[in-house]
Amino acid sequence: MTPTNGTVTDFSDFNTTTGKWGNTSGLYGADFAYASTNATMTEAISPTNQNLHITGTLSSGDYAGAGLSFYTCADVSTFSSISFTLAGSAPGCDLELQVQTFNQVPTTNTPPGGCVSGCYGFPSKGKVAIPTATPTVVTTTLSTLSNWTAADATQVVGIQFQFTVPQVADGGTATSCAVDVTIDDVKFGS
Repeated sequence: MTPTNGTVTDFSDFNTTTGKWGNTSGLYGADFAYASTNATMTEAISPTNQNLHITGTLSSGDYAGAGLSFYTCADVSTFSSISFTLAGSAPGCDLELQVQTFNQVPTTNTPPGGCVSGCYGFPSKGKVAIPTATPTVVTTTLSTLSNWTAADATQVVGIQFQFTVPQVADGGTATSCAVDVTIDDVKFGS
């Protein structure tokens, strides 16, 4: 299915009863969070503010993120970019945009993907933006994502926003990062 006008969600379509965003006659799905062993990450869609609110704490070498899982496979081959509105703060963290593709999602996930081993090699772009208090539209050209192929464009099953804190070199001072950001107006474009 091709997203109408490229729209993934602006979160005005969040259903508080089902806990899902979107429309079952189009693109729809769930939100999720994940974190490495020593990190924390939570997320929630705010029906009032109509955005995805992500919070967490990471230390040197940690990663954590949140995103949107699609309940249908999206064909974005007619689009050349992806954009979202970002606001908040994550001092000390790098923000990476990752596009989930069916061939890299494990068969054991819910919903399942097509990957049996060596999974999670999603097309991605690191350091896409530094969150600020002022909402900013972040646009990334799909062709600049690592490992992006024409086949990937026909099997998009999610988008995730991953935060990482660089590993400290021996003898260096450990750093940490407190994430408090919002994501809104997620869409594919020309």
